[in-house]
Amino acid sequence: DPNGLMNPNKLVDPNIIEKVFTPSFNLLELEARILKHGSLSELAMNIANCVRCGRCKPRCPMFFPGKNMFFHPRNKNLSIGALIEALLYITQRTQSTGFKVLKNIEQIADHCTICHKCFEKCPVNIDFGEISIQLRQILQNMGFKHTSIATRATLAYLSSKNKFLNPVLRTSLLGIGTRLQRTATNLLSPLKKIKKLSQKDWYQLLQSPVTKPGTKTVRAFLPGTNKNQAVILEPQETIQSTVFYFPGCGSERVFSRISMACIFLLLETCNRVILPPPYMCCGYPFLVNARKKEHDRIMLENIIILTQIREMFEDLTFDACIVTCGTCMESLYEIDTPRIFDCCIQDISEFILNRDQTIELTGNYLYHAPCHDSLKDNALTLLKPHCRDNEIQKVPYCCSEAGTMAISRPDIANAMLERKKRAVKKEIKNKTFQILTNCPSCIQGLGRHRRPKLKVTHLAEELALLKGGENWERKLKILLAQNKVVTF
Repeated sequence: DPNGLMNPNKLVDPNIIEKVFTPSFNLLELEARILKHGSLSELAMNIANCVRCGRCKPRCPMFFPGKNMFFHPRNKNLSIGALIEALLYITQRTQSTGFKVLKNIEQIADHCTICHKCFEKCPVNIDFGEISIQLRQILQNMGFKHTSIATRATLAYLSSKNKFLNPVLRTSLLGIGTRLQRTATNLLSPLKKIKKLSQKDWYQLLQSPVTKPGTKTVRAFLPGTNKNQAVILEPQETIQSTVFYFPGCGSERVFSRISMACIFLLLETCNRVILPPPYMCCGYPFLVNARKKEHDRIMLENIIILTQIREMFEDLTFDACIVTCGTCMESLYEIDTPRIFDCCIQDISEFILNRDQTIELTGNYLYHAPCHDSLKDNALTLLKPHCRDNEIQKVPYCCSEAGTMAISRPDIANAMLERKKRAVKKEIKNKTFQILTNCPSCIQGLGRHRRPKLKVTHLAEELALLKGGENWERKLKILLAQNKVVTF
């Protein structure tokens, strides 16, 4: 709109929200009733103020000119508006209430990592992450949403708290399932050049090998507990502070070394650690997959359990609620966890590095910032004082995993993985590098790179290695012997 005809002065007029032109949002009574029937009226209002400025574009992980050029928030707002226009036209001309045109919204909704980075730059405060969640819920309600078998199996595992069933699910899904996927990927890799085959949905899942999960979880070294029991872990030396650690699915169930490293760091630095019952999920995977009922149930359960834990330990002062995952942090903020424990939520790396100035990072490191960053884009600032004669380089772009997106929409994920591979290749050249991140899901995404000179590590694991040496896991087992089970 170079001549300012559609939305004049859209970037300079403070009252532009009142003047923005969007065709069908000054609705007639009939149109309003149609949108209300399809649960679209709120969606229409949420995008109505978009001034098409494009400030969201450079922040969006999906904006990839080589593959996904058109899928950034501004264009998606335009597309949704056009589809709503089409729906209103079709419904009034044909008297159809099937709303079949809405199935085209799924492509728009799936091209989003729900990172909320577009919201930070939007002059009219549109959060397309929230809109994507809303779109997926509308698709689910209308029966247009597709969920892959792999995603359903993953969500079934994450929703289960059965202490007898979960080890079986873990062995079958994470053990046997990932081993078969890696084997099939290696066997089929010579067939990549066959275009017709590479476009098949099932083959998209086999484009890159998934990362091997941990062999054991931290719960294997702790006494068995029920859903109404917490575990207290105390350091061998004098207790300096008390923290609550929420492991989350990725750190506890999948890449268990992350939760083990976190607990080791906390105990080694003289912190009393309170652990919740096993198999607690923050609920975020269900929210982004339009499983609203399950998400709401999990969130309510979490509120009840965390509140009861706090009441049980009302004589203690908590210094922090520790997380090792960005989505866990976001979900814990949603249920007002800082108010429950009367303390802040902190990433384990930030908590440790701010208190222990002796830790030094000495290797050749790269750093990958997750879309859901529990360090809030401050990782390099945090790490710089701990670097000795070297600098940590940040590698741009999304890792491509985006939680369950890699198994739900492998076609989108593979396009993003290709871009990430090029960025990593540019940085490492012929050197051996270790790439650090602070997200369990990103460990999976970065682990898909077939590069022998690249080692992917969660920041908590690297800090545990630097703090405790090669035998830190053996030391942890000794520290875990000091435990107490409390029923709340």
